Amino acid sequence: MTRMPPEASVHRRKRPPVYLWLFLVVLCPGGNAGASIFDTHGFGARGVALANAMSAVRGDFSAVYYNPAALVGTPNPQVGIGFDFIQPELSLNHGPEAPSDRPADVYPSTNLGVHFGALFPLGESIDHRIALGVGLFAPLINATRIEVVDRTRPHFHRYNSQSDALALGVGIGGQVHDWVSVGLGVHILGGLKGGSRIEIDLLSRRFIREELTADVNPQKAVLAGLVIHPNEALSIALSFRQSLDLPYSLTIDTDITGIGRVATTVYGQALYLPAKYSLAANWVASSSLNLLLEFTFEQWSRAPDPSARFTGLVDGTALGFGSETLEHTPTRLGAVDTVTPRVGLEYQLNSDVGLRVGYAFIPTPLPAQTGPYNYVDADVHQIGLGSVFRFRNPLAKGQAPLQVEIATQYMQMESRAMVKADPADAVGSYSAGGPIWYGGLTLRHIFY
Repeated sequence: MTRMPPEASVHRRKRPPVYLWLFLVVLCPGGNAGASIFDTHGFGARGVALANAMSAVRGDFSAVYYNPAALVGTPNPQVGIGFDFIQPELSLNHGPEAPSDRPADVYPSTNLGVHFGALFPLGESIDHRIALGVGLFAPLINATRIEVVDRTRPHFHRYNSQSDALALGVGIGGQVHDWVSVGLGVHILGGLKGGSRIEIDLLSRRFIREELTADVNPQKAVLAGLVIHPNEALSIALSFRQSLDLPYSLTIDTDITGIGRVATTVYGQALYLPAKYSLAANWVASSSLNLLLEFTFEQWSRAPDPSARFTGLVDGTALGFGSETLEHTPTRLGAVDTVTPRVGLEYQLNSDVGLRVGYAFIPTPLPAQTGPYNYVDADVHQIGLGSVFRFRNPLAKGQAPLQVEIATQYMQMESRAMVKADPADAVGSYSAGGPIWYGGLTLRHIFY
């Protein structure tokens, strides 16, 4: 496993990084997917509390992630900043007959991150019919990483790195009719490409040449949306996001003087997010009650081979044998498309205090792991709770209040049995399940 922060291209001649690349290539034979924290929990305390049922909510900075067409809907700029804490407590339970020398299980890690969002309405002369938005999540404990796990080791395929990815989104929305808005945005991850060139003289026990190159290439997915709002009480939304992943490619090319050459490349796709289609509605039932409903279709059936892929060449002509080519055996994930229903409710107790609650059922796209591979997943129930408190801004008398938004979320993965078809399987049968906890807050200021 290795962690690669998003950095500029670097060229070094120091010895330790060479061993880091070698360690990655030798010890990381399988890959891992993973959703961003926005996909899994939500963007900001409001999105978390409403279980991500946000695609039809107009005039909120989080629309840059959910539906850029919904950026339109307020004449007032707003900014928000907050913190996210994620504590997974998923478990893998092996029976008493499990092999004692089975591969070790891999679990998701705890993380803390910070999010930022901003919305800027434009065109006062045209009733603010255009709006720009930006959103960011940055992990603080575990930086953006490519986690590559052996495909035979039990690990939670969708959740192992779900809170460890730097996520960035920008978008623009425009009101093209009194009751129709459209929007376009981009979500960005940083891909990794690089390698090393090494030349070793065993007789003199020294490195003749050491070179390392690593380039971070941004990967982009387009987000498009439509909002129809025939009146102030009802909004109906459609949105689409392309699939997105973080590709990596690392090469080690080693010449050993008088012996031969070894060249190996490991490449693949991590942090895969499927193409997503959402249909949502937001009904403002009264001045104090807001109801939300959403259905999200995710195209998991197009998920790529999740394992790391290898190509290699071993040339030992100096030792009397010719070159050999190494090849990778592909993995078929067997994922299927899913539909996730979401509901949310907001209730204003008074002008300064509001309550939020949301629920989503997140079906698994993966089959039970009955063969030699162990990409573990199961259906998940997601419950969000939150509140909002508004305080008068002491630095701007008579202006907009400061909003403090608090959210907590409980995700329960249903227990699922993984019964192996082969009684002699190296891991044996087991069950998987457990909770994931979230807690966080957002400080929001709206400029009047």
